Amino acid sequence: MLRVSWGALTVIGSTLALVVSVTTLTVSQVPDTSRQSQGDCVTFETPDRLASGTSFKTPIGRGLEFRLSAEAPGGWAISVGPIGSLNDYLWIVSPPFRTAPHRYIGTEESSPRLSPRRFHFVTSKTEYERAAALVDIATRNPGKGIGVKDIEQAGRGTLQLWITDSGVNQADGSLEWIAVRGRACVAQGPLPIQSPEELVQALSQFPAALPGVAPSTGVHTPLEQRRREVYDQLWSLGSPALPALCRGLSDPDVQVRRNVALFLGVAGGNWYDRERQPRLVIGECVPALVLALKDEDGRVRELAAQAIAVIGEAGVSAVPALIRLLGSASEGDRNGACIGLAGIGPAAREALPALRRALSDPSKDVRSFAQRAIDRIER
Repeated sequence: MLRVSWGALTVIGSTLALVVSVTTLTVSQVPDTSRQSQGDCVTFETPDRLASGTSFKTPIGRGLEFRLSAEAPGGWAISVGPIGSLNDYLWIVSPPFRTAPHRYIGTEESSPRLSPRRFHFVTSKTEYERAAALVDIATRNPGKGIGVKDIEQAGRGTLQLWITDSGVNQADGSLEWIAVRGRACVAQGPLPIQSPEELVQALSQFPAALPGVAPSTGVHTPLEQRRREVYDQLWSLGSPALPALCRGLSDPDVQVRRNVALFLGVAGGNWYDRERQPRLVIGECVPALVLALKDEDGRVRELAAQAIAVIGEAGVSAVPALIRLLGSASEGDRNGACIGLAGIGPAAREALPALRRALSDPSKDVRSFAQRAIDRIER
């Protein structure tokens, strides 16, 4: 049995070979199992007696297996994961998430009394990553409103486990063997669409900048693939996602604020995914974006100004705030202000005096963006 620990977090996996000396793995031939498939569910049971020090595993569908992994000096760890893999797909969505007693059958005589045991498990790497993101958000930001139920529901698998019999060593009271019956079920169909609020919070896991170039292989990194999945869900929700996105611009987590502003600029424009139509009409978020131009974080201010740019003339109410931003000591603020004013176009005519002054800015980039804004307004 392999147990790897990071602080209070323990991840458990099993293998059929001896591994590192962190914990000794006691392995014997995996016994045959009695299985019965029932629709989306599989029932299984161990042999009459699964002796201490003996491991057990059985397929449960979807390329997954249930495992009782023998530990030294005794007991069994409970896990679910891909067949032939060390990965555990159960712990991430089965409370308690940071401790393992519920997922362990100990050698004490009292351990079998915890029955039935109920678990959730994820069925794929994508589900695992989604659940891990939720656990991370819930751990770092307890006030986000992400609770146990939200995390459990990230996994489409459920497991019930009954300890149906056990044998006790009369000399020391330890378990010598157990018999277990289980039922594993997996929901069919695509992953359910997450709520707008959940998706907004999920944005916090990403850098607040997009890759400069597409990968030559056409294969995105796992992190960027997750970003695209979250973006796709927000796009699919359309205008019903806007209230949550607008609120996200004032979220206490700066990573949420940055990434909401970035997404609004992406979804409202056509430069990120030119094949995706129609664009998301984000004018509803103009008041929140104007407030974001005063954010204490410079990256939020820059991205908010760029998001206003894709709104066009409908963002005219942001012009006074953009003019003020053009006077900022931050070069990023001044660049963003010019981009925002250029996007608004002729409706931003009152900004022309400030933009003409910006033609003398010490920054070459600011001077270039200011000229572009003037050209767009005077066209």
